[in-house]
Amino acid sequence: MVDLEGKNLGRYKLQHLIGRGGMADVYQGYDPRFERDVAIKVFKRQDEEMLRRFIREARMMATFRNPHLMPVYDTGEDRVEGFPQYYIVMPLMSGGTLRARIRRSPLTLAEVCQDLNEIADALDYIHSQGIIHRDIKSSNVLLDTDGHCYLSDFGIAHTSTDATQLTSTGNVLGTVDYVAPELFEPHHKADVLSDLYSLGVLLFEMVTGQLPFRGDTQIVVVAMHVSKPPPLPHTFVPDLPPRVEQVMLRALEKNPGRRYPSAVELADAFCQAVSGRQTQDLHDAETPVWGEDAAAARTVRVEPLILPSSPTYPPIVQPAQVPRSMGSYPYAPEYQAQVYPPQVQPPVSPTRKRGLIVTIIA
Repeated sequence: MVDLEGKNLGRYKLQHLIGRGGMADVYQGYDPRFERDVAIKVFKRQDEEMLRRFIREARMMATFRNPHLMPVYDTGEDRVEGFPQYYIVMPLMSGGTLRARIRRSPLTLAEVCQDLNEIADALDYIHSQGIIHRDIKSSNVLLDTDGHCYLSDFGIAHTSTDATQLTSTGNVLGTVDYVAPELFEPHHKADVLSDLYSLGVLLFEMVTGQLPFRGDTQIVVVAMHVSKPPPLPHTFVPDLPPRVEQVMLRALEKNPGRRYPSAVELADAFCQAVSGRQTQDLHDAETPVWGEDAAAARTVRVEPLILPSSPTYPPIVQPAQVPRSMGSYPYAPEYQAQVYPPQVQPPVSPTRKRGLIVTIIA
């Protein structure tokens, strides 16, 4: 791999490395034509299949028209020291990644509401274009100088009508910490609902500062996604309103049919719960929920989940669009392993266990 710092790709001057990924590295660069700093994503693998994905990502991103998706300024190919270099030029985001933001300090519920609305708007947009992201995670959400969110990294995305797989190992391509449990079953393709599970994991991370499932190995994490209920969010945020917790747990339903059917519906339900517009029925005059009996109230006062088919389901409210601004996204160090309270694990059938083991080995 050629050291590209200080080199030119086309008219762009590469200044220093600001991020590493499995398929490409990201450099802060300078565009002399428009006299602006930019982010330049440079393909780094000697792999024809991965190169096809990289080119596919550039073409896909160039077609997007949404204020919360990373725009593409330019793409190109050049040679440096005799080696071909393929690159994508994008705005330079100065707010870093959402992962780094979460690690710096806890987000307020109001901040989570704003970020979730923006991410949901972008995710529903690409779903409306027939695209499944397959790698929703906090390090793939970038922030501008005002803290607004931009969904990025479509390297393993695919269209919902794809007849062929992007890899011989199947659909389980994303980060295991965020992958929906059904994708570990044989022959189950990634779809809108598996993206929405990943968004539910991201929501849990934004609210609590933790991932719901952590383990010493990827196999352990996969087993948790498949068979273990997530820890209750109020374990990490003791004053979390019960209705907010209820929304978060529905987003992490292992049965895809019980999740919210769209990202905007999840965001709308979460923000309504945060504002308290749907929590009044969780209280009664004689038994306040927020006193010393709050823990007991959480157990007995939370209502059953309302399925999407119910006529009482709250209407979709589209979030307001916000203007873009530009600015870098340094990578954050990995999370330390977390210890969670013991959970009751439902039994897993021998057939499902065999399928899980075969999938992981593959």
